[in-house]
Amino acid sequence: MITQYIMFSSTDIIWINDGRATKFSFKMLDWIVYMLGFHLVKSH
Repeated sequence: MITQYIMFSSTDIIWINDGRATKFSFKMLDWIVYMLGFHLVKSH
C-alpha cells in the first residue's frame, strides 16, 4: 500500500512503499491515471 509520495525534481516521483522507494516518471504516472480514468468513464 502506498503511504506517501514525494515530488523529486520536475520529472520524477518517488513512491515510498513500505520503506522501499520506487521511482516513476510523470509520463508513466499520467498514462496510468489516464487508463484508470478511461475505464471508470467506460464503466458508466
